[in-house]
Amino acid sequence: MIKARTLVEGEVEGEALVSKVPLSFYGDIDPSTGVVVNRNLPIYGEKVAGKVLIFPYGRGSTVGSYIIYRLAKNRKAPLAIINLESEPIIIVGCVLSNIVLVDKPEKNIFQIVEEIMKCKKCPLWKNRRNPVPGEGDLNAKIVFIGEAPGRNEDLEGRPFVGAAGKLLDYYIEKIGLTRSKVYITNVVKCRPPGNRDPKKEEIEACTPYLNRQLILIKPEIIVTLGRHSTAYIFKLAGKRFKSILSVRGKKYKLKILGMEVTVIPTIHPAAALYNPKLKSILENDFKLIKEELESGKRIGLEKFLG
Repeated sequence: MIKARTLVEGEVEGEALVSKVPLSFYGDIDPSTGVVVNRNLPIYGEKVAGKVLIFPYGRGSTVGSYIIYRLAKNRKAPLAIINLESEPIIIVGCVLSNIVLVDKPEKNIFQIVEEIMKCKKCPLWKNRRNPVPGEGDLNAKIVFIGEAPGRNEDLEGRPFVGAAGKLLDYYIEKIGLTRSKVYITNVVKCRPPGNRDPKKEEIEACTPYLNRQLILIKPEIIVTLGRHSTAYIFKLAGKRFKSILSVRGKKYKLKILGMEVTVIPTIHPAAALYNPKLKSILENDFKLIKEELESGKRIGLEKFLG
């Protein structure tokens, strides 16, 4: 039985561990012991078993909530609370067996993440440090899809956290959004050795996870970052792909996985780092993304007023 419940500061009973820092990736807590292992967290070394957890809704919310799910499943944290607001402590969510989850229970992102964590469908698992499922808002209107994790992503278990990620964050903010309001993932969830291009068989093995993520999120806009993600999304739509430079700068109304979506291809941010002259391409393509967002808002307002 799922029931809605709202908790505010003062109503939380029991010992509470309060952190100003969000749990950002799945390694923050050891699910076998319930001990906080991230030295950057104020509650480092604390055993959270049986305690109330209160922390901000951070950029790694999807995987952050997953570790809470694992803790509860392993009976290490009978009551775990995720704070949806940073200040003050206000908790709003759905309670399922005394667990407050950021993500709606019917959106079973946890199962997908757990499968990715254990995945051995292609040889990439042998050299990875951390798989990178993706992160962000499961109700996002926009999903950004890259090709594969790099070195920094492999270390942290999060997508786009290196220099290319900072550039992506910059352009996301330029169109009036924040990273927490979009969803970011890759075609391949594990780092290819030496940052080489993902192979055809690796893409085929990994993209069923991407398909399931897209079906759960149901985005209105998909932004493909680079040729690999663009080629895959075009293939799903039965559309021919030539090169990223020949298809970028345009909006495509496509049907994929039973959904009508707007696909906006652009170059991978890493390409603009290697060749700064390409930054103008990103700049123009993100203006196109902003136009599409604003167009959707106008249509929604017209429907409301009409």
